[in-house]
Amino acid sequence: MFSVSFATRVTGTVTTSESAHLDGTFEGTLEAGEVITVTGRAIVSGVLVADEVIINGQVNADVYARRIVLSSTATVRGRIFHGDLVLTPNTYFEGQSRRYEDPRALWRGAGRVEA
Repeated sequence: MFSVSFATRVTGTVTTSESAHLDGTFEGTLEAGEVITVTGRAIVSGVLVADEVIINGQVNADVYARRIVLSSTATVRGRIFHGDLVLTPNTYFEGQSRRYEDPRALWRGAGRVEA
């Protein structure tokens, strides 16, 4: 598992076949094979790509995932490309949401959507 602990800052591109846990600051592109979890203390900017992304913290990014969960503590600004989207009460989301059958293929393929 890839992990960014609290009070740690990571900048760059990370690709892992496993899950990722973000509790610190991440700037760049993170592509995980399974689940990306953004904790309530995390600050993320860039691009997140995974089968599932669970957001509890602050994200200024484009997110590509089959399932995206935005919790009540989430603050998300950006574009999300999803198969399933779960918004809990009090979620803050500013941006665009687009449903795709396979958002990861959109990220990898010729149809890749960029800012």
